[in-house]
Amino acid sequence: MTTSAEIDSLVMAASTAIERGVQFLEASQLPSGQFPMETLLTASSNENGRPARTVVERSPFCTAYIAESLASIDDERAAGMIARALEFLEREKGRGGLWRYWCKDAPLHSQIPPDVDDTVCISSVLERFAGRATDNKDVLLANRNAEGLFYTWIIPRIEAVRSVRWWWLVLTDQTYGRAVTFWHSGASRGDIDGVVNANALFYIGANAATESVSRWLCEIALAGGEETSDRWYRSRPAFY
Repeated sequence: MTTSAEIDSLVMAASTAIERGVQFLEASQLPSGQFPMETLLTASSNENGRPARTVVERSPFCTAYIAESLASIDDERAAGMIARALEFLEREKGRGGLWRYWCKDAPLHSQIPPDVDDTVCISSVLERFAGRATDNKDVLLANRNAEGLFYTWIIPRIEAVRSVRWWWLVLTDQTYGRAVTFWHSGASRGDIDGVVNANALFYIGANAATESVSRWLCEIALAGGEETSDRWYRSRPAFY
């Protein structure tokens, strides 16, 4: 049985860890409200002792998740960070209430199309914490395949999409980079990903329009194994 002293010790340890986390995030948040993120390019080598190489990515994606995490902390510093993060996310919104992985001031912004994952995750955060409903669900629902699953990328397709707004957004968004260059990066125009669909389901809700998404995600979970049917979230824990 856990003693009262042991419980007090655990609570103290958790409080200390949370305080360190808040201090770290407060020091890391940029004046724009963005929380920077890094991508590991090369791991460190034990043979030559070279340090790992990382690159800072200018993306709104992780800022949305950090704001979500800070929401459970009753602290004025956390509230201030969330407020600045929400303003940053709002500024990064593109036409039609869509978002991209790269920030507007990132060099690769002109080469990447808007995507469902960034859009639904950021829209969820803005709706929950700022009460700012984003008018984009009709566009997202138009960005599905014949089985009702969400495509990852919001791009022109040779399909009978009936949404005039969707067609206007995707056709007027094209650049050479988005139409040609980006697709040499490993992404596929036909990407349909498990976690992306789960995030879309969370944002749009369980209803008749998303029933096929719910059914597909259950099939993935019940199948077991390591397959997550996802190009971008490849680990089983990420799927769950």
